[in-house]
Amino acid sequence: MSDLSPADIRAVTETLSRFTAYLRGTPDPLHALALAEPLLHEDTGVPTQLGDILRTLSRIIRAHPDTPCPYRLYDHTEALRNAAWEQTDQYALHYTLDGIRTLLAAPACVPTEHCRCR
Repeated sequence: MSDLSPADIRAVTETLSRFTAYLRGTPDPLHALALAEPLLHEDTGVPTQLGDILRTLSRIIRAHPDTPCPYRLYDHTEALRNAAWEQTDQYALHYTLDGIRTLLAAPACVPTEHCRCR
């Protein structure tokens, strides 16, 4: 794998910022869902990737031979590992997108006394 640079990562975060700005407009919900799907893919989406990044970053900081006093960094690297688990726990959001897509594709709701349809 070729070396990554901070500019490569900034390009990714800039794309995410553009997507956020796009969503703040009035996009078609199905198109917005299609754009969000890769971000929440259960195996390769942002929660899984970020969790893996944080866990790996913690491991390499602890294990690197040039890390001074790794035991003093323990609390900080443990915070990275805890955040990694919290991120990874969000992997199931792709199921939420499936449910939303199903509801959006359903026939229009007919208001009843128990329905909150527009």
